[in-house]
Amino acid sequence: MNIKQIIKTICICISALGFFVPSSSSALIILDQDYIDYAIAGSSTVANDRTQYQTVTTGVTGILANIDVSVMKRPDAFEDLLLGVWSTNVSGLLESQLASFSISAENISTDIVNFDVLSANLLFSAGDIFAISLNSDAINVGTSFSERYEWRYPSNAPDYEGGQAFTCIPDISNCFAQFGKDYLFRTYVQTVPIPATIWLIGLGIGLISVARRKKS
Repeated sequence: MNIKQIIKTICICISALGFFVPSSSSALIILDQDYIDYAIAGSSTVANDRTQYQTVTTGVTGILANIDVSVMKRPDAFEDLLLGVWSTNVSGLLESQLASFSISAENISTDIVNFDVLSANLLFSAGDIFAISLNSDAINVGTSFSERYEWRYPSNAPDYEGGQAFTCIPDISNCFAQFGKDYLFRTYVQTVPIPATIWLIGLGIGLISVARRKKS
């Protein structure tokens, strides 16, 4: 096969990309940050006057796919649990909300609550820092506080080295770090497949190199 034939073959392949290259459907969803499987020491209030958030460092470049949080739902909770994904400044304080999600109280039946966030198409590179927040319209009053949620933190666990827990009272304009505390969470990312044209161009360069060696 000469160089002209190789180029012609590559052009034919590019016109039929769907047959050759991995699409987004072939991308894998993999575990990224895992700080959830620890004994529980306590929990922090998630209610209409309490927002809790945890900063997170991305370990694997990809699209944020799922977020798990370890949450206690009080017996009379009926408001939605709200999760936000935020950009942060160098001090770890919230900047811009990138996406928000909610799960109704009746759909929270386990201690580990899963949020499917893939639809937001949030692409993070390894080393990027973002924040996960939890909030609710639940009223934080009364002696039993029976309507609110609580985000758990661990006992005798190593600190999460990629971030820090924060509490905001009564709203996100007034947030402070919870030193020595990290909230229990887990993140998954969808890996980003190499675009089809890059696969084909790489193949083409290799074939052309082989053809030139044979010709010489």
